[in-house]
Amino acid sequence: MSSQSKNADKGGSGRFKAVQSPKQQQRTAPRFRPKSFAASRPAAGLCDWCQQPVPAGAVICPHCGRSLTPDQCSFCGARMSPAAKFCTHCGQSREGTVCPACGTLNARNFCRRCGAPVTPLGREAQAAAQADPAFRAVQDRAAELARLHTRIEELRQAPPQEASAPSLSEADRALLDRYADVLRAVGASVPAQPLAGTREQERRLPRYADTAVDLDALLDAYREKAAEMDDALARLVPPPDFTPEQQRDYYAARKVATVHTAYDMSGYQPTVWQCNYCGAYHENPSACVAPELGGRWVYVTPEQYVERSHSFIEASHTLRID
Repeated sequence: MSSQSKNADKGGSGRFKAVQSPKQQQRTAPRFRPKSFAASRPAAGLCDWCQQPVPAGAVICPHCGRSLTPDQCSFCGARMSPAAKFCTHCGQSREGTVCPACGTLNARNFCRRCGAPVTPLGREAQAAAQADPAFRAVQDRAAELARLHTRIEELRQAPPQEASAPSLSEADRALLDRYADVLRAVGASVPAQPLAGTREQERRLPRYADTAVDLDALLDAYREKAAEMDDALARLVPPPDFTPEQQRDYYAARKVATVHTAYDMSGYQPTVWQCNYCGAYHENPSACVAPELGGRWVYVTPEQYVERSHSFIEASHTLRID
């Protein structure tokens, strides 16, 4: 074969692609590799919506509540085109949705202020929570704790002619306050007073005779039910195959909250006098009943001041739902 024909064959073969089998095409096709969620988080800068400063890694603006991830839906987690105004998976707007209960703009399925569901996905998660046996167990424990809490308060505040008004220790009072907040956090269907339900529900709730059970017995029962509540709350775990967005909705629908305590810091001063008489802290030596015994000036941090004086400077208790 001449050199010209060889060159022609080479040139001709270059103009045609070899036909690949389906298996070969599957092997050579680019594989989908999910993008890391952390990689899509923006760096520190300004919010594109309200131009307020946002910290690095934030996915929701803390000021206006809008999403900071243009390539991902903040409601369901699906990928979005940065130019898209609506998610093609769940249909939610990129600009967020307004809570019908309190008017807050949200970029997630539950309101960041009042905790109400604001999207169909949020309402589905709430309906699933109400049908969840683990969450129903939490509500049952909450009703039992509410019944005990009410009776304990009745005994403490009873007039002298009915019964003596026993005093509670600081530990018992802290326990009552803690679970009073938990009762309000586990769902709107849990009342502050005992429920009037069916006979079967009444049999499940512990009964206590007004004159036969004293405060110590009630507190023992309260501690037992509080331990059961802790165990029931620990069982509120989403399925392992849930996406991060589904896990967030799982907990938001069950309204598992943390208690935030505000303190009155008006009396705080960093330098205080620790007396030798009893080791107490005073504003100055003259405030001690025995200043002649001496003492020393010490520095107290705000955290130490709260730790030592929390029972006197607690201003309010609020619930934060994340």
